[in-house]
Amino acid sequence: MEREKFKSHKIIFLILLILYCIGIVLHFISSFNHYLKFLNPIFLVTVFLIVTVDKSVEKKFITWVIMSYLITLSIEILGVHTGLIFGSYQYGNNLGVKLSGVPIVIGLNWITLLLGSIGYASMVKTSVYLKSFISSILMVGFDGILELVASKLNYWFWRDDIIPYQNFIAWFLISYILSYFYYVLVPGKNLILAKYNYIIQFLFFVILYIFLH
Repeated sequence: MEREKFKSHKIIFLILLILYCIGIVLHFISSFNHYLKFLNPIFLVTVFLIVTVDKSVEKKFITWVIMSYLITLSIEILGVHTGLIFGSYQYGNNLGVKLSGVPIVIGLNWITLLLGSIGYASMVKTSVYLKSFISSILMVGFDGILELVASKLNYWFWRDDIIPYQNFIAWFLISYILSYFYYVLVPGKNLILAKYNYIIQFLFFVILYIFLH
């Protein structure tokens, strides 16, 4: 059973790797730029389904996913309209359909990245509070590289092209709260697929930054 699960995870890892490689290529083909606003949401939904497929029948996990999606989407909407949470920014067109100025897939990507961060933090045998702290640091670190390419990819834009410190503080606080609730609601769950995705997606944006800089 464990061997079969390892093989399936290996196959899924390769699928994720291929998907991100295709994504890199498409970002460098100018004739495809117009289609990214349709392809990016499909890609993000696909990745979300891949990293959550192992736990899609667990009620507590589903509860956490729904809660996290509604919280992050609501915070993003509030942030876009007030500038009080992350700073003054607006979303571009390459993340698909928007709800009140925020792409509806953005909450799914929050969850996908959070699960990867939580998975790595769970490897440390310590308190829930410290694991939530580690997870939040990983989220902020991811956002650090993501912010370097976001505007170039037409994801979102900061006023005067300045990324405010409050953005990273907000990422940390939101990640900490949602990580904490994950550990309380869904303790001791393997998140190997989410961990794979975190690393691959991080490298995806590093590569884009190197070649688009």
